[in-house]
Amino acid sequence: MPYRLPPDSIARVLETIPDPSVLWSPDANWAILASRDPLPDIAELARPMLALAGMRIDPNANSGFQIDFYSGLTLRDRSGKNFTSISLPNPEGKKVSRIGFVSWSHRSDAFVFSRNTGSSTELWYVRCDDPYRPVLLTDRLHTVLMGIDWMPDGLGILCGSVPSERSEPPKVSSVPTEPNIQFADGRKSPARTYQDLLKNADDEALFEYHATSRITIVKPGCPPEYLGDPDLFTHVS
Repeated sequence: MPYRLPPDSIARVLETIPDPSVLWSPDANWAILASRDPLPDIAELARPMLALAGMRIDPNANSGFQIDFYSGLTLRDRSGKNFTSISLPNPEGKKVSRIGFVSWSHRSDAFVFSRNTGSSTELWYVRCDDPYRPVLLTDRLHTVLMGIDWMPDGLGILCGSVPSERSEPPKVSSVPTEPNIQFADGRKSPARTYQDLLKNADDEALFEYHATSRITIVKPGCPPEYLGDPDLFTHVS
């Protein structure tokens, strides 16, 4: 049975384009108008997802699973007289508009944003005085456990990246190697219930594989600077 559409009156409400989010720079001289599509496409909901350690992981994009993306960014000055739409190259001519997060530099002269391409996560850098030429900092951004931070110079970004020597993901065996035993003593417990905890060695191996990143500093016009060996990092300052 195919999908059934609601009445036109309901469809018009659901398909109304929402107002853009306004993301001001720290000095309030610049603003980013971040637009969204009214509803996620069914293809977004059908993307692969791993439920591990109480988290939802996008294994292809090396990030947390997300369906609520920005569909476009427009830079404007405080006077509202100048508007610049941020345009990006689309791989293979496909429309890629999954913009995940936006972060302003503390110097208020530039910002970065992430883009989920379906097979990776990119980090782009945009200068306010030259918004027509966004700079790709990396196409190996890793945000399963870590976020990003601006370096003190307001140019570099401290982040996690996908290890270049990473192998293929571990194969999950469908044959159990040991029984799954749970105990209940009948007493009430004040502890909350967590979903999708690691249940066996296969889950542990999958989580370690997809959550491992390498601490990296990326800066426009410079090669990535790698700090230490890949590991399970949750925060770096």
